[in-house]
Amino acid sequence: MSMMQLPKFAAFAVLVAGLAVGACSDDVAEIDDTALAGDPAIVGALGDHIMVDPDLSTQNESNSALSTSARSGALPAEARSPQAVSAAREEAQRLLRDRGGINSPPAATPEEGEASSVSLLTVTARAAALAGESECADRATYTMQWAAKMPTNFPIYPRGSVQEAAGTDMAGCALRVVNFITPVPASDVMEFYYNLSDNNGFDVERTRRGDEDRLTGKKGSTSFTVALRVLPWGGTEVDLITSGK
Repeated sequence: MSMMQLPKFAAFAVLVAGLAVGACSDDVAEIDDTALAGDPAIVGALGDHIMVDPDLSTQNESNSALSTSARSGALPAEARSPQAVSAAREEAQRLLRDRGGINSPPAATPEEGEASSVSLLTVTARAAALAGESECADRATYTMQWAAKMPTNFPIYPRGSVQEAAGTDMAGCALRVVNFITPVPASDVMEFYYNLSDNNGFDVERTRRGDEDRLTGKKGSTSFTVALRVLPWGGTEVDLITSGK
């Protein structure tokens, strides 16, 4: 790519699902995050609720708040302390109570076969594989601006550390793709997104293949996919994909 090298991801389980939206056309140029680092609107949106990976700050101090460098999958000790986990949980619970209440998610339906591993994929490749969004994913741009433009029904889990973000609103597409990590256990993250989607009238399905726990849903022309993986140190890595308005 001409303006910046797209970050790469480690192995993940591929799911091919049929949640396609309308076809897209005309390529879109990538956006350089450097100019966004000083944008008060973006910095403010990311400020209290979305924490970009602190380990990346030494790579480019002028742009550390909005870096799109390769993910580390790690958080500093203070960000994964019991106090930090409790604060994130409490914020998530408060949000759910304000939006309709809290219920237990259904048990995951096991999928046959082993999860296949594909390495070195970007978040847009994940969107194509996990949510069937290949056409719009091809038009997506990489910038942390998209993390601040998630639909109100599907915010990033409170205090989540965004690793990478992409999206597009061009040519009939309305795609958002974010990868983030949180010290909160996967069961709490699943509860959060299940209740957000259920309270908003989505038809949802929970499945598991290998070590990946997935929640998918659709409501009219809007669809979402949440894919959770437990990290070696106990935190949770999340792919959050939304399509439609």
